[in-house]
Amino acid sequence: MSAQARVDEVHPDNTVQLELLEPPRCRGCEGWCFWRLTPRSPLRLQSALALEPDELVTISMDRRQLLLGALMLHGLPWIGLLLGALAGVASIGGDLGALLGALAGLGVGSLLARRQQAAWKISAVLTRTDGS
Repeated sequence: MSAQARVDEVHPDNTVQLELLEPPRCRGCEGWCFWRLTPRSPLRLQSALALEPDELVTISMDRRQLLLGALMLHGLPWIGLLLGALAGVASIGGDLGALLGALAGLGVGSLLARRQQAAWKISAVLTRTDGS
């Protein structure tokens, strides 16, 4: 997963402010670029590179970090939903127990995912577009 960006500003604390460039349209794709969903606010990231304004960069994420983020965002609430439904049926019984348990489990799973988000540092990597 990567995106192209242009450096807007370089700050003294090794952060850069980036403007995401519009991605090229893929034939048959109705995803991000079809709807032109680009962030309205500029993106600010840490950079180990010595960058200059108007320089083109590629923002990418490590595949392991991307998988970890997806598991954290979707996996923990999903597991909470299933385990909550099972616990609700076991304790209360019936559909109402399953519903109440699933909602409680979904809430707990979402809270756990939110708390773990701070512990797992998922960060983007900047590289120059020309490959250097």
